[in-house]
Amino acid sequence: RKMVQVAGFVRNAYNSGKVGLTMSPRTLLSWARKMQRYEPAMALQVAFGSKLNEDDRAAVVEFYTKVFG
Repeated sequence: RKMVQVAGFVRNAYNSGKVGLTMSPRTLLSWARKMQRYEPAMALQVAFGSKLNEDDRAAVVEFYTKVFG
């Protein structure tokens, strides 16, 4: 549920023009698969964060922190 919440925040930010890349269902599944090997934050970075510029990455980290604490 938390991963879907983060993806929702990313999608809303994308729709409002605050983030330049949205999180697709395929990326969400990639994140889930990578969580078998990494901690959730690192798995997110590997699956999605590496595709983002610095500003977008900071926004996604903020969303992650809001949901995961």
